[in-house]
Amino acid sequence: MKKLLFLSLIAIGFASCGDDECVKCSQNLLGLEVETEACDNGDGTLTITATVDGETATETATGTLDEFRTESEAAGANCD
Repeated sequence: MKKLLFLSLIAIGFASCGDDECVKCSQNLLGLEVETEACDNGDGTLTITATVDGETATETATGTLDEFRTESEAAGANCD
């Protein structure tokens, strides 16, 4: 179930961690606290890191921080 949540989060958002520009989001999904962080790599890619119940998964994808924020908030997350 946790693996499915990770894959779903990665499919929903775009992200990366390379520069200081990052967006952090959190939400409660099926009773689990889900935290994601997306950072702009500065090359048109993002790295998204999702943590659910102490387990972390990281994926690199194309996209922008604005897209990540919009998609995450549309899925019910609170982003800063």
